[in-house]
Amino acid sequence: MMNFTQNCVFCGQWHSVLIDVKAYHAWRNGELVQKAFPNLSATQREQLVSSICPECQNSIFGSDDEEDADECLADSLNFTGQWW
Repeated sequence: MMNFTQNCVFCGQWHSVLIDVKAYHAWRNGELVQKAFPNLSATQREQLVSSICPECQNSIFGSDDEEDADECLADSLNFTGQWW
């Protein structure tokens, strides 16, 4: 395990995420972040990818995004036909 530390691109503060070294190398070699780090929250994975800390993500995107809260917008639109 290692602390992966980044400087947030919005607030300038330093933030760390505890990650597995083998998973880090898999991600850096092309593995999708969600497959490399299934144990991390979506917020933590976004922090790794974009260097935006959880607090700034919350300010920009709204409340904390939990995995089960992620849903397709189309599912909530009651779509009943073709779009064209």
